[in-house]
Amino acid sequence: MQNYKDNLDKDGFTVVRNVFSRNEVEQLKGKLETLIDSITNKNIPDKVNISKRNNKIFSLHKIDQSTICDFNYIKEVKNLKEIIINILGENFIQSTIEAFVKFPEDNTNVPEHQDGFYFSIIGGRGINIWIALTDSDKNKGGIYYYQNSHRLKLLTHQNITPGTWEVSDKEKEKYLSLEKVYPDVSAGDIIIHDFYTIHGSDDNKSIQDRMAMTYSFFSSDAVVDSKMRNMVIKNNLKSLFDLKK
Repeated sequence: MQNYKDNLDKDGFTVVRNVFSRNEVEQLKGKLETLIDSITNKNIPDKVNISKRNNKIFSLHKIDQSTICDFNYIKEVKNLKEIIINILGENFIQSTIEAFVKFPEDNTNVPEHQDGFYFSIIGGRGINIWIALTDSDKNKGGIYYYQNSHRLKLLTHQNITPGTWEVSDKEKEKYLSLEKVYPDVSAGDIIIHDFYTIHGSDDNKSIQDRMAMTYSFFSSDAVVDSKMRNMVIKNNLKSLFDLKK
Protein backbone atom coordinates (compact mmCIF):
# COMPACT_ATOMS: atom_id res chain seq x y z
CA MET A 1 0.00 0.00 0.00
CA GLN A 2 2.82 2.43 0.84
CA ASN A 3 4.25 2.01 -2.67
CA TYR A 4 1.28 3.83 -4.17
CA LYS A 5 1.87 6.85 -1.96
CA ASP A 6 5.62 6.77 -2.62
CA ASN A 7 5.02 6.68 -6.39
CA LEU A 8 2.49 9.49 -6.17
CA ASP A 9 4.92 11.62 -4.15
CA LYS A 10 7.75 10.89 -6.59
CA ASP A 11 6.04 11.09 -10.00
CA GLY A 12 2.83 13.04 -9.32
CA PHE A 13 0.65 10.08 -10.34
CA THR A 14 0.40 6.35 -9.79
CA VAL A 15 -1.58 3.44 -11.24
CA VAL A 16 -3.30 0.93 -8.97
CA ARG A 17 -4.49 -2.24 -10.67
CA ASN A 18 -7.76 -4.14 -10.16
CA VAL A 19 -9.23 -1.91 -7.47
CA PHE A 20 -12.73 -2.59 -8.82
CA SER A 21 -14.07 -5.96 -9.90
CA ARG A 22 -15.77 -6.52 -13.25
CA ASN A 23 -19.17 -6.48 -11.52
CA GLU A 24 -18.39 -3.21 -9.74
CA VAL A 25 -17.27 -1.62 -13.02
CA GLU A 26 -20.43 -2.77 -14.80
CA GLN A 27 -22.53 -1.38 -11.96
CA LEU A 28 -20.84 2.02 -12.26
CA LYS A 29 -21.16 2.03 -16.05
CA GLY A 30 -24.84 1.11 -15.77
CA LYS A 31 -25.50 3.95 -13.35
CA LEU A 32 -23.65 6.42 -15.57
CA GLU A 33 -25.52 5.29 -18.70
CA THR A 34 -28.83 5.58 -16.82
CA LEU A 35 -27.92 9.10 -15.72
CA ILE A 36 -26.97 10.18 -19.25
CA ASP A 37 -30.13 8.66 -20.73
CA SER A 38 -32.30 10.31 -18.06
CA ILE A 39 -30.84 13.75 -18.74
CA THR A 40 -30.62 13.61 -22.55
CA ASN A 41 -33.57 11.46 -23.65
CA LYS A 42 -36.08 11.62 -20.83
CA ASN A 43 -35.38 15.24 -19.84
CA ILE A 44 -35.51 14.37 -16.15
CA PRO A 45 -34.30 17.41 -14.17
CA ASP A 46 -31.21 16.85 -12.07
CA LYS A 47 -28.51 18.86 -10.29
CA VAL A 48 -25.79 17.45 -12.53
CA ASN A 49 -24.00 19.88 -14.86
CA ILE A 50 -23.16 18.61 -18.34
CA SER A 51 -20.78 19.74 -21.07
CA LYS A 52 -21.27 18.85 -24.72
CA ARG A 53 -18.94 18.59 -27.68
CA ASN A 54 -20.10 17.75 -31.20
CA ASN A 55 -23.66 17.72 -29.81
CA LYS A 56 -22.81 14.80 -27.52
CA ILE A 57 -22.31 14.73 -23.77
CA PHE A 58 -18.58 14.85 -23.11
CA SER A 59 -18.46 15.39 -19.35
CA LEU A 60 -20.76 15.39 -16.35
CA HIS A 61 -19.98 17.43 -13.25
CA LYS A 62 -21.27 17.39 -9.68
CA ILE A 63 -22.78 13.95 -10.16
CA ASP A 64 -22.35 13.46 -6.42
CA GLN A 65 -25.45 15.70 -6.20
CA SER A 66 -27.51 13.60 -8.59
CA THR A 67 -31.03 12.73 -7.48
CA ILE A 68 -31.28 10.05 -10.18
CA CYS A 69 -28.33 7.78 -9.30
CA ASP A 70 -26.14 7.50 -6.21
CA PHE A 71 -22.38 7.46 -6.81
CA ASN A 72 -21.22 8.53 -3.35
CA TYR A 73 -20.93 4.99 -2.01
CA ILE A 74 -17.68 4.52 -3.94
CA LYS A 75 -15.55 6.19 -1.27
CA GLU A 76 -16.61 3.41 1.11
CA VAL A 77 -15.32 0.61 -1.14
CA LYS A 78 -12.75 -1.05 1.11
CA ASN A 79 -9.79 -1.13 -1.29
CA LEU A 80 -10.31 2.49 -2.34
CA LYS A 81 -10.90 3.84 1.15
CA GLU A 82 -7.67 2.29 2.41
CA ILE A 83 -5.75 3.96 -0.43
CA ILE A 84 -7.30 7.38 0.26
CA ILE A 85 -6.55 7.16 3.99
CA ASN A 86 -2.98 6.11 3.27
CA ILE A 87 -2.47 9.29 1.22
CA LEU A 88 -4.65 11.91 2.95
CA GLY A 89 -5.28 10.55 6.43
CA GLU A 90 -8.41 9.43 8.23
CA ASN A 91 -10.19 12.79 8.02
CA PHE A 92 -10.19 13.16 4.25
CA ILE A 93 -12.87 15.26 2.56
CA GLN A 94 -14.71 14.24 -0.62
CA SER A 95 -15.18 17.16 -2.98
CA THR A 96 -16.96 16.24 -6.21
CA ILE A 97 -17.52 13.43 -8.68
CA GLU A 98 -17.23 13.81 -12.44
CA ALA A 99 -17.48 11.57 -15.49
CA PHE A 100 -15.92 11.77 -18.94
CA VAL A 101 -17.17 10.02 -22.06
CA LYS A 102 -15.19 9.89 -25.29
CA PHE A 103 -17.12 8.36 -28.15
CA PRO A 104 -15.36 6.42 -30.95
CA GLU A 105 -13.28 8.54 -33.33
CA ASP A 106 -14.29 11.69 -31.45
CA ASN A 107 -12.13 14.83 -31.29
CA THR A 108 -12.61 15.51 -27.60
CA ASN A 109 -9.14 16.35 -26.35
CA VAL A 110 -8.63 17.97 -22.95
CA PRO A 111 -6.08 20.83 -22.69
CA GLU A 112 -3.17 20.60 -20.27
CA HIS A 113 -4.11 21.84 -16.81
CA GLN A 114 -3.82 21.32 -13.07
CA ASP A 115 -6.87 20.30 -11.07
CA GLY A 116 -5.58 22.50 -8.27
CA PHE A 117 -6.54 25.52 -10.37
CA TYR A 118 -10.16 24.42 -10.86
CA PHE A 119 -10.48 23.64 -7.16
CA SER A 120 -8.29 26.62 -6.16
CA ILE A 121 -6.27 24.62 -3.65
CA ILE A 122 -3.18 26.44 -2.36
CA GLY A 123 -2.53 24.52 0.85
CA GLY A 124 -2.85 21.00 2.20
CA ARG A 125 -3.22 18.29 -0.42
CA GLY A 126 -5.73 17.28 -3.06
CA ILE A 127 -5.90 14.17 -5.21
CA ASN A 128 -8.05 12.98 -8.08
CA ILE A 129 -8.87 9.30 -8.43
CA TRP A 130 -9.49 8.46 -12.09
CA ILE A 131 -11.49 5.24 -12.40
CA ALA A 132 -11.26 3.43 -15.75
CA LEU A 133 -14.70 2.11 -16.74
CA THR A 134 -13.26 0.90 -20.05
CA ASP A 135 -9.75 0.04 -21.16
CA SER A 136 -7.78 3.20 -21.89
CA ASP A 137 -4.55 3.98 -23.71
CA LYS A 138 -3.03 6.67 -25.93
CA ASN A 139 -5.02 5.62 -29.00
CA LYS A 140 -8.31 5.82 -27.09
CA GLY A 141 -7.65 9.33 -25.86
CA GLY A 142 -6.36 8.17 -22.51
CA ILE A 143 -5.14 10.62 -19.92
CA TYR A 144 -1.46 11.64 -19.99
CA TYR A 145 0.81 13.23 -17.38
CA TYR A 146 3.98 15.27 -17.25
CA GLN A 147 6.07 13.31 -14.80
CA ASN A 148 7.24 15.28 -11.74
CA SER A 149 5.24 18.37 -12.80
CA HIS A 150 3.51 18.44 -9.39
CA ARG A 151 6.77 19.79 -7.97
CA LEU A 152 6.13 23.06 -9.81
CA LYS A 153 3.14 23.71 -7.53
CA LEU A 154 0.27 25.81 -8.89
CA LEU A 155 0.91 27.59 -12.20
CA THR A 156 -1.17 30.36 -13.74
CA HIS A 157 -3.89 29.32 -16.20
CA GLN A 158 -5.56 31.01 -19.14
CA ASN A 159 -9.18 30.71 -20.18
CA ILE A 160 -9.84 29.05 -23.55
CA THR A 161 -13.64 28.85 -23.64
CA PRO A 162 -16.22 29.32 -20.87
CA GLY A 163 -15.56 26.60 -18.32
CA THR A 164 -12.26 25.45 -19.86
CA TRP A 165 -8.77 26.52 -18.77
CA GLU A 166 -5.21 25.52 -19.62
CA VAL A 167 -1.77 26.27 -18.25
CA SER A 168 -0.74 29.75 -19.42
CA ASP A 169 1.55 29.98 -22.45
CA LYS A 170 4.19 31.79 -20.39
CA GLU A 171 4.35 28.87 -17.95
CA LYS A 172 4.59 25.99 -20.44
CA GLU A 173 8.35 26.16 -20.81
CA LYS A 174 8.57 25.06 -17.18
CA TYR A 175 7.23 21.57 -17.90
CA LEU A 176 7.35 20.74 -21.63
CA SER A 177 10.82 19.21 -21.23
CA LEU A 178 9.48 16.73 -18.66
CA GLU A 179 8.61 13.18 -19.69
CA LYS A 180 5.05 12.83 -21.03
CA VAL A 181 3.54 9.53 -19.87
CA TYR A 182 0.40 7.78 -21.18
CA PRO A 183 -0.57 5.08 -18.64
CA ASP A 184 -2.25 2.00 -20.16
CA VAL A 185 -5.07 0.94 -17.87
CA SER A 186 -7.80 -1.70 -17.91
CA ALA A 187 -11.37 -1.35 -16.70
CA GLY A 188 -11.29 -1.49 -12.90
CA ASP A 189 -7.84 0.08 -12.58
CA ILE A 190 -7.45 3.54 -11.10
CA ILE A 191 -4.98 6.36 -11.59
CA ILE A 192 -4.32 8.67 -8.66
CA HIS A 193 -2.82 12.05 -9.42
CA ASP A 194 -1.84 15.03 -7.35
CA PHE A 195 -3.84 18.25 -7.80
CA TYR A 196 -0.68 19.98 -9.03
CA THR A 197 0.21 17.35 -11.66
CA ILE A 198 -0.15 18.73 -15.19
CA HIS A 199 -2.22 16.46 -17.40
CA GLY A 200 -4.52 16.34 -20.40
CA SER A 201 -5.80 13.90 -23.02
CA ASP A 202 -5.91 13.52 -26.80
CA ASP A 203 -8.71 12.62 -29.21
CA ASN A 204 -10.17 9.13 -29.16
CA LYS A 205 -8.86 7.61 -32.40
CA SER A 206 -10.25 4.15 -31.71
CA ILE A 207 -13.62 2.61 -32.63
CA GLN A 208 -14.51 2.07 -28.95
CA ASP A 209 -15.90 4.27 -26.20
CA ARG A 210 -13.57 5.52 -23.50
CA MET A 211 -15.37 6.11 -20.20
CA ALA A 212 -13.98 7.19 -16.85
CA MET A 213 -15.10 8.73 -13.59
CA THR A 214 -13.10 10.96 -11.25
CA TYR A 215 -13.48 11.36 -7.52
CA SER A 216 -11.78 14.35 -5.91
CA PHE A 217 -10.53 14.35 -2.33
CA PHE A 218 -8.81 16.88 -0.05
CA SER A 219 -6.81 16.55 3.12
CA SER A 220 -8.44 18.07 6.19
CA ASP A 221 -5.92 20.95 6.17
CA ALA A 222 -6.59 21.95 2.53
CA VAL A 223 -6.78 25.70 1.92
CA VAL A 224 -8.90 27.27 -0.82
CA ASP A 225 -8.00 30.57 -2.49
CA SER A 226 -11.44 32.24 -2.40
CA LYS A 227 -10.58 34.90 -5.02
CA MET A 228 -9.40 32.29 -7.51
CA ARG A 229 -12.36 30.06 -6.73
CA ASN A 230 -14.88 32.85 -7.36
CA MET A 231 -13.26 33.56 -10.73
CA VAL A 232 -13.50 29.91 -11.77
CA ILE A 233 -17.11 29.61 -10.58
CA LYS A 234 -18.21 32.72 -12.48
CA ASN A 235 -16.60 31.37 -15.64
CA ASN A 236 -18.27 27.99 -15.17
CA LEU A 237 -21.64 29.66 -14.73
CA LYS A 238 -21.14 31.44 -18.04
CA SER A 239 -20.39 28.05 -19.59
CA LEU A 240 -23.69 26.67 -18.30
CA PHE A 241 -25.57 29.74 -19.56
CA ASP A 242 -24.03 29.39 -23.03
CA LEU A 243 -24.92 25.69 -23.06
CA LYS A 244 -28.58 26.41 -22.40
CA LYS A 245 -28.96 29.07 -25.08
